[in-house]
Amino acid sequence: AGAGVVALQLAGAVGGWRTAGLALLGALLTAWALPRLLPRGTLRLELGIPAVIATRFLAMGSLMGATAFVPLVLQRVHGWSVEQASVAVTLGSVSWAMGASLQTRVVDPRARRRLPLVGTVLLTLGFLPVAALVWEWMPVWVALVGWFFSGLGIGMVQSTLSDLALGMVARPEHGKVSSWLQVADNAGAALELAVVSIALALWRHTGGVDYLPASLIALAMAALSVVAALRIMRSPA
Repeated sequence: AGAGVVALQLAGAVGGWRTAGLALLGALLTAWALPRLLPRGTLRLELGIPAVIATRFLAMGSLMGATAFVPLVLQRVHGWSVEQASVAVTLGSVSWAMGASLQTRVVDPRARRRLPLVGTVLLTLGFLPVAALVWEWMPVWVALVGWFFSGLGIGMVQSTLSDLALGMVARPEHGKVSSWLQVADNAGAALELAVVSIALALWRHTGGVDYLPASLIALAMAALSVVAALRIMRSPA
């Protein structure tokens, strides 16, 4: 799976026919290996543990992709310095911590099952103005407000999903579930960035708005995480 992701990431950097070759190799390796590292049914968003792991995969992938995208666009499109752009990353980290703290105060089991949906909705809605940063006319302060709420959403999602996943299985299965969560965290982010790398390599020849694929891919993953979170709501208690 790691080799497949590396091939996908390299595909966006080499250009020419090698891009197609490496992208195909990476896609085949990842498609073969990744499902074997996650619970069966994760890619189909099946109810129960698969839906939880899929939500984690999509939410973390979109968040990490946006975390790489935001400071870059602030510097290249809006003329911010490196130090100024780091403020945006810090703002997201602070709101992430706030979201993680808020979810600990929700103790009712039924309410906790709704937290992933609430968090992913905040994540997605917050990304809308962030995605628009690729245009110079977008007010940065509006995007930073959205970024704050995206961080708040992921803070509510990440810890809650760990709690829900572990609560769905017997204690002897906790190690396996923990490994699934770790794979989802890392694979989601790595795959998102790999796909963005290829998309940007192809996009630069079109003359379109710079970095637009990066914002749209992160937004699409966030929207899919809402769908996966809805499947958690429908899972048996």
